[in-house]
Amino acid sequence: MNAQELQSLRNLGNECEEAADEIERLRAQQAMLMAAHEFVKQERDALRDAQRQAVRLLDKPQSSKQVTGYECIHCGAAYRPTDEQCPRCKAYEARRVTK
Repeated sequence: MNAQELQSLRNLGNECEEAADEIERLRAQQAMLMAAHEFVKQERDALRDAQRQAVRLLDKPQSSKQVTGYECIHCGAAYRPTDEQCPRCKAYEARRVTK
């Protein structure tokens, strides 16, 4: 084998190594894209489910119960619906009292 043939084989070997490196890089990129695609699909499905649930909640008939007052969850005092806070302990957290 002469020097020119030997150099051609070396060049061919180098090209094969470069091609193998490119294939490895493309496979890694493909794996990353597939993982991102799967993540996007899961997020899309979760969003779609949340939207459907919101529509169902909005479509529910409104309660016919009328709020007659509030009961403070801290001290138990009852007060009118027009009051913003408990007259006894001044808390804002309360339960609705309905008919």
